[in-house]
Amino acid sequence: HLLGSGYKKLIDRLHAGAKITIVTLGDLLEEQYKRRWSATTKRTYAKKFLNWLRYSGIVVKVAGGYKLRTS
Repeated sequence: HLLGSGYKKLIDRLHAGAKITIVTLGDLLEEQYKRRWSATTKRTYAKKFLNWLRYSGIVVKVAGGYKLRTS
């Protein structure tokens, strides 16, 4: 469902093979929505989005973060 939503633009900006962390995802969300959030807000939104990506099977856990699922 995420791939058919408005979040697809964000997902498309994630690079295959690149490590995804709460920090990198928070920065991406902030940039995409053209906002200046506090560190706590950015982290909260990044965690929620990362959980959606995980439960949708879009990302997989790797050492030190997550990566896009390739298959």
